[in-house]
Amino acid sequence: MSIRLALLLGLPAAMLVGPATAQPAGPNPNQAAAKALLQAADKAIGASSVKSFVNSGNGWMGYPGQQFASGVGTPTGGDLPRSDVKNFSFTADLASRSAKWEYNRVQGNNLARGGGGGFPVQGEPKFLEFVAGDKAWNVNAQGQATPTNPRDATNRQLRLWVHPVSFIQAALADPNAAATDRYFGRQNKAVKVVGFTMKVCDRPQPQCTRRVTGEFNSDNMLERVITWMADPVMGDSMAEFRWSDYKDVGGGVKMPHRVHAHIGDHPLIPGGHNFLDVRFSDVKVNVATQRRPFPTTCEMHRRSRHRT
Repeated sequence: MSIRLALLLGLPAAMLVGPATAQPAGPNPNQAAAKALLQAADKAIGASSVKSFVNSGNGWMGYPGQQFASGVGTPTGGDLPRSDVKNFSFTADLASRSAKWEYNRVQGNNLARGGGGGFPVQGEPKFLEFVAGDKAWNVNAQGQATPTNPRDATNRQLRLWVHPVSFIQAALADPNAAATDRYFGRQNKAVKVVGFTMKVCDRPQPQCTRRVTGEFNSDNMLERVITWMADPVMGDSMAEFRWSDYKDVGGGVKMPHRVHAHIGDHPLIPGGHNFLDVRFSDVKVNVATQRRPFPTTCEMHRRSRHRT
């Protein structure tokens, strides 16, 4: 309808105005805040310059799914059975999404509880655990590669990306990463939190995605990462990784020299399941790492299992 005809018909002036042109939406403030925080964190520890790393040290390991010692007065204060770990080594190659965990498990001075799952520990058995993409496998004492189930592969891939260096890189690559504040009433403090969704396997979604959040202190150092890991006994359980004792390792890179991890928020067990505490005595970055492909024997086993 022409304006002249509209005026002749006596239509109100408001009807003469066409639909408003949509204005482009501005940047999401939470996403912009996340990018700024991640860039500051990257600058603080030099995360983007790290392509691979090897962390070596000693500590202890608990075992979720084993009999839980309830109550107080036990050597571990009511926790999972644990053993010491010696010669612990965590090797990561970020470009190939691959990692290796190598360690010896010893009973040490820990209370010998349970009779399954290798408890109490006899001698110093060695463990070799691998992940490459969405495939994982172990190597036994005879040097034979044995495949693991998809759940273990997913959890190992997730553990590769909860390290501060890999977390910052992955979060910077996700345009949907968003920042919020998290307040802790008991400590009366607030921390900056960045959350994003991580793809941990190549199977159908959303089974292969995990929500990951990281808490940064006032110096832009990543202190805690929270996510969800699959567990055969407890189902999907919240997992927490605390990183501390940052030190300069050269090349403008700072790396944490201690990790403490637990699985918590179980409705029947207060306090969480402490499953790892390692102090790293040696940390190297951008070292030549041997990228291990999925072993042929494991691939043959996987295919035969899918055919049955």
